[in-house]
Amino acid sequence: MLTLVKYYLDPRARWHYAALAVYGALLAGLAHQLGLHEDLLSRELVLSTGSATVDFLGYWSRPNWMSLPVLMPASLLALRAIVARISKLHDPDPPPLAMLFPAGDVRTKVSRLIRQTITGRSLWIWILAATAAIQCADMAELVSNYWTQGLNATDRTEFDWTVMFLAGQVPQSHNLTLVLAAYTGQLWCILCGVSLLLLLAAHNTLFLRLIWLRSRQESGDPMVAVDLNDEERRFGLLPASEAFNCQVTGLIIAACLLSGSRIANVAAPDAIQLFETGRKIVGALKNALSEPESVTIQAGALAHLLRDTGQWIIVLAWLILFAIVLLPARIKVLPGLRFKRRREFLRQFVPDGEWPVEEKEGIDANKVLDLLASKFRANSFWPSGDNKARVLFGFAIAAAFFMVLPLRPVEGYWLDFLLFVAVVLAATAFLSKVLFVGFQWLLYYVHPSLVSPDE
Repeated sequence: MLTLVKYYLDPRARWHYAALAVYGALLAGLAHQLGLHEDLLSRELVLSTGSATVDFLGYWSRPNWMSLPVLMPASLLALRAIVARISKLHDPDPPPLAMLFPAGDVRTKVSRLIRQTITGRSLWIWILAATAAIQCADMAELVSNYWTQGLNATDRTEFDWTVMFLAGQVPQSHNLTLVLAAYTGQLWCILCGVSLLLLLAAHNTLFLRLIWLRSRQESGDPMVAVDLNDEERRFGLLPASEAFNCQVTGLIIAACLLSGSRIANVAAPDAIQLFETGRKIVGALKNALSEPESVTIQAGALAHLLRDTGQWIIVLAWLILFAIVLLPARIKVLPGLRFKRRREFLRQFVPDGEWPVEEKEGIDANKVLDLLASKFRANSFWPSGDNKARVLFGFAIAAAFFMVLPLRPVEGYWLDFLLFVAVVLAATAFLSKVLFVGFQWLLYYVHPSLVSPDE
């Protein structure tokens, strides 16, 4: 398995990208060959919820499927680029985390530990299991429609090329052929996405384990103590910043790509319905909320934004990715809140040999603690600096709004869309600030002196 994993993550195998692009393009050709590329409009069907007239969207009318020639190689390229930066798996240079340790045997040992973590057998078993589970969950309704010949279809079923055999225009076997081929392409994208999620989770968890704390100094594992005297105010972690900044960049790119998939799955009528709901809310606010009962949030407008399992998976996956990428910012609250005295909390970060001698000699302990607290709060949560992190996470949060609410300009609702964009920008500025203030409040719970006065 180790050889296969290394080959899968090897950025030097560039021909893989061309092969994946060709495979995605062949799917569009296969759809044409099987007669599944064009829309079938106004077809009468008998559903489990009653008769209905439905439109079947052809393969060529579904941007999320037509984009597979780009998404399949792009997902692999993004995965390999990020893994190469955090692990240097195919590079003789040590990974960024290893650069926190002095050159020699310790750095070599940490480099080996990082690479073993990335290629660990148990981790990849979890990756494959999660990929299979997501694919099965996404295809559950589709499998049911094939098994029952559409008898379980409802007015909530997504009618497109995947179930076009229900219209009687193409044989079920032809439909199934394209489904299996296209969903293999989707399976590849899911595998790359799950790989990225769990590999980053393993890497960032390992980073937190490598930080020296007094409560775990007996573990025997290599650890590095934070530097409260770092002139860069980064706890001495700046050499490892590449490993974390590339994750945030990947987070932004992932949000943009996933937003594209989300927008492609939200029809214009659904967007109009949500815009109308927004107008009602604004109208109520203008009346100073004097008649709140007059505003009825149309659940259907929100439900159609997440109309199938796949769309829920996209949003949840990005939220999990956001939480994983944010893990390194826990460094300042790494000891936890069980240390409720300032001295006990700070001593978790400072080895005995580096604890100020003044306190040992009985000289004003409070002044010593004040000095240490000032040094501690001067250092940032993020290895490359909090200001840079706020900007990067700001872009990620803005992209997330468009993923959760994938509204697009619709004729007659341009002003509504511009208002939505303005609200997103304001909310992004607020949340990017709140993100790190939340950590500050945890420190304030331990002792106010650990937090800057202006936070």
